[in-house]
Amino acid sequence: MRHLNFQRLFFFLIIGAFFSGCDSKKNEAASPPAPKVENVAPAPDLSAEARANLNQAFSYIGSAKVAPNKAVRDELLNNAEVELSAALMKKPDYVEALSNRGVIYLTLGKLNKAEEDLKRAVQINPAHADSLYNLACLYSLTKKLDLAADALSQSLSNGFNDTERLRNDPDLNSLRSTKQFSEILEKNKIFIGK
Repeated sequence: MRHLNFQRLFFFLIIGAFFSGCDSKKNEAASPPAPKVENVAPAPDLSAEARANLNQAFSYIGSAKVAPNKAVRDELLNNAEVELSAALMKKPDYVEALSNRGVIYLTLGKLNKAEEDLKRAVQINPAHADSLYNLACLYSLTKKLDLAADALSQSLSNGFNDTERLRNDPDLNSLRSTKQFSEILEKNKIFIGK
């Protein structure tokens, strides 16, 4: 009889192990193993990637300045626009990218887009002299001379001092022919000569 109890006990142990094994496999299927944290790659530095896009855009812009014809120039500028847009996807408040994309839009004749980008750059950084200068150029081209004068005055007040551009930039021709232009230069103590 003793032998029979041992067999019965052994049988119940086997059955118990079988059922507990089934339960543990059931629980394993219900909850996946925890991921290993040490193998996770660090998040990409979007600022560095945005700077890389900006640098690539500058490369296209530099090539566009010496392009052999308008079609090649426009293609290079479109490539620069793509790079600047990619930079802005990664870093939406990137003033340099906004300002330069605004200039590209201005060059390509996309004036509404140029105004949108330049105004946004100035909204983010009201002291960004280059954005203000380019906004003055845009307003001069579109004959919004009061707005052009205001933007130029703000640009000069914030450190813009490229007298060569003030003297020769064809985008400022409309503003340059006004009395306001001379007054702005005088107020900011800038002499450009003739």
